[in-house]
Amino acid sequence: MPEIGLGARAAGELNRQAEAMQQMAASGAVTVSTVRKQPEKTGVHYECEGDEMMRPGRIVEHPTFGRGKIVRVEGCGDSLRLEIMFAGLGAKKIMAKYARLRVVG
Repeated sequence: MPEIGLGARAAGELNRQAEAMQQMAASGAVTVSTVRKQPEKTGVHYECEGDEMMRPGRIVEHPTFGRGKIVRVEGCGDSLRLEIMFAGLGAKKIMAKYARLRVVG
């Protein structure tokens, strides 16, 4: 079975670039380190005041589903996922980042 990957030209170019970087690092011309790209801050789209947290038991208001009670919380920051029990609608799993929630109790 043939191997799927980069074309020979692209693979050769990557190898040449890697070798050049290693030579530069060995000569002390540059230092090699791992650089992590910081995620872009997109803003959080839910409202909390002071010590209010998105935690189980809190009552929140969603612009479409209305008021509901948080029953489960997973993750944090931009990856905060909530399970909210809405009256008449049942439980909904929502990414807090996009939900435009407002804490009401």
